[in-house]
Amino acid sequence: MPKSQFQQHFAAMELSIQECVYAHCAWVFVGHFLNRLGSEYTSLSSILSPENTTHQEILSKLKKRLRDETYTRQLIFEVMSTYPALLKLCYLNFAYTHYIPNSSYTSSQDMGPTLSYQRLQTETKVGEPEIMAEIQRHAHTHDHAMVMSSMLIFNRAVLKTNFYQPTKVAVSFRMDPSFLSKYEYPMGLYGMFLVIGSEFRGFHLRFRDVARGGIRIVKSRSKEAYSLNASKIPHFLFLNVVLTGRNVV
Repeated sequence: MPKSQFQQHFAAMELSIQECVYAHCAWVFVGHFLNRLGSEYTSLSSILSPENTTHQEILSKLKKRLRDETYTRQLIFEVMSTYPALLKLCYLNFAYTHYIPNSSYTSSQDMGPTLSYQRLQTETKVGEPEIMAEIQRHAHTHDHAMVMSSMLIFNRAVLKTNFYQPTKVAVSFRMDPSFLSKYEYPMGLYGMFLVIGSEFRGFHLRFRDVARGGIRIVKSRSKEAYSLNASKIPHFLFLNVVLTGRNVV
């Protein structure tokens, strides 16, 4: 990712390259899946009648406003950029789980351990409770704490990744779909993949082990259209899958 949202932090020597890429990927995840509706919306929807078209129209408009206006992608980026020290802690939590040192690097006399492995040996392993305590201590507002704590949901949801592979054209994550809100995504998933490149992002959704599928590409005519389309990718794909019954990339 030659152009990461967080490259300014690398230039300022606040974050390493890997920390910047991780922060960018977490920013994409949080931008899509931060719970914007909240428990209040769920309580309201349970009170209103599903048979009343006026009630459902009000809920639909409220849902759209909460999703589009409460936490914009720019706001999430600004919040995350405010706390580079917390970004480093969240990255360490991710790295200790998903970085697997190459045995040939650690045992060979010709090649020493990778730089990633060496850096991890100098850091103290930090668990989620400690990171949450740091977030609560340093976050300026409740909204900031919600955004930063969502990065831990990302860490927890990643089952497998090529993040530490030396050669790749994009970063890919296999996700545990159990983190998805049952209210926003009522149909359970069999598998979920998030792929992030320098100029694209995409999801691969599977409702069964083997099923037909295809590629859906959403092209945008302007930056404004791109921002709108990017924010709606997961919801668009879920609707598409529900209608066609197929896997979708």
